[in-house]
Amino acid sequence: MSKFLCLRFRQLLRAYCNPWVLSCLLITVTVALPIFVIFSHLSWDGSGGKESLSELGIQEWEFEDALDNTGILMLGTGLITLILGSSTAWLVTFYRFPGSKLFSWGLVLPLAIPPYIASDTYWNIFDYTGYIPYTLAKQGINPLYFIENFAHDMEGAIFIFSFVLYPYVYLLARASFLQQSGSLLESSRLLGRGSWGTFFRLGFPLARPAIIGGVALVLMEVLNDYGAVERYGIKTLTTMIFKVWTEYESYSGALHLAAILLLLVFFILALESIQRWGINYTVLTQGKQGEKPQLKKGKAFAAFCCCAIPFGFGFLIPTGQLLYWASQTFSQVWDRDLAWSIINSLSLAFVASTLTMILALVMLYSLRLHKTTLLSFATKVATLGYATPGAVVAAVVILSLTWLDQTLLYSLFFLPLILGYVIRFLRLSFYSIESSGFDQISPSLDEASKSLGATPGRTLLRIHLPLLRPALIIAFIFVFVEVLKELTLTMILAPPSSDFFTLSTITFRLAVTDGVPYRAATPSLIIILAGIIPVFILNYLLYRDSKND
Repeated sequence: MSKFLCLRFRQLLRAYCNPWVLSCLLITVTVALPIFVIFSHLSWDGSGGKESLSELGIQEWEFEDALDNTGILMLGTGLITLILGSSTAWLVTFYRFPGSKLFSWGLVLPLAIPPYIASDTYWNIFDYTGYIPYTLAKQGINPLYFIENFAHDMEGAIFIFSFVLYPYVYLLARASFLQQSGSLLESSRLLGRGSWGTFFRLGFPLARPAIIGGVALVLMEVLNDYGAVERYGIKTLTTMIFKVWTEYESYSGALHLAAILLLLVFFILALESIQRWGINYTVLTQGKQGEKPQLKKGKAFAAFCCCAIPFGFGFLIPTGQLLYWASQTFSQVWDRDLAWSIINSLSLAFVASTLTMILALVMLYSLRLHKTTLLSFATKVATLGYATPGAVVAAVVILSLTWLDQTLLYSLFFLPLILGYVIRFLRLSFYSIESSGFDQISPSLDEASKSLGATPGRTLLRIHLPLLRPALIIAFIFVFVEVLKELTLTMILAPPSSDFFTLSTITFRLAVTDGVPYRAATPSLIIILAGIIPVFILNYLLYRDSKND
């Protein structure tokens, strides 16, 4: 018995006391601070008791209404982004039609537009004095019903989220489609399957981990949003967290609501994991995809419209409106503060996106080497920060660093911000590298490398990293763009300097000062431009890889 226990103990030591496992656990402990703090406050709030919602002045029907609205937003946005992202990715990857090359990179561009900027833009476009209501009134149509029941209501918010966030699904789906075997798809066509029959029977199942992973990212983005839903006057769990924290000044009550929000995240992650069970998604061979079929007449027009609608509503219309506003206000807003905000934003985005990409890579490779229950649970917990509201993450970071002397804390300058970004956006890198990277690499490559005497580190550098390049670039771009757009967390954790601005904070300052988005158009366009540049690089690399396959 004693020999068995000693043997078992040695096996556990070998399993957990190695650099990869210890690195993964250390990352988990560092970035899972919001989870630990939030759930610790469920049993103790610092005052020896708990505050109920009724004690904070929130009625039960208000909470139920916020929960219902959150569910409707998630359901509507998730369904529309699933359809838009997967269908457009399939069309531009496997078919030629008018504008297909333009759409292959243009469909990613809405990712650079923050939902709070898009919501302000469309709100004013559909406002009572906007162009569309004016046009409807000129035609003798009363625009009030349209404005009150669609443009400025729940349907309008779902519209904004869907056409701005669908690139999450599009990018991951297209990266997966590019890795699918061209000969396999050609065989399906030769056996009599049509375009959409091949998609539903073969293309979608093979790309399902990437597509569902993209939808999960969209849902967590919807859960976290504050600016867009606040603009449309929709009460959600996130707006209720802000209300309890800012109006009632109840830190404990806000953390209680944040815990409920995290339960929704656990539910999303559970569904995402369940859909992977029992199916092997490894792509063993790529093969050349050959010449893309040329769509003609009605099919070509339908494919063009299918891609033009999300491209137009997600990018062209809001960007065109912002360009018009910027042309009217550029000379009023361009100054030293705006110039420094550009430098600060790009620097923070580069550091945060690089760090999150490295940490996600280490965690996923550790899990690939040691598929234990502990590591699987640790990686799930470590990546829950993405659905935690930015204000809650900021508060937790501040609470976690209160043991430091205030002078020392201020001298750290960007460290609290970088830590907050890593906690918030690690999930983006994790999902991207997992769904479009490691899931597509056969385990037989690891076994072959190990049989040849290669160490895990050498296998990662020489075999996995070249294969993971598209997924790593996607992970970098996702985080880079999100850091540029992040507002709440940046405002709270920014260095205590009156002249420190980022593009998101200066956009907020200009918009609040005027009460309209006109003056915020210039920094908003800079955010969009800064997000477009890496998108061009991504599409170039993906297109080059597809041509070389």
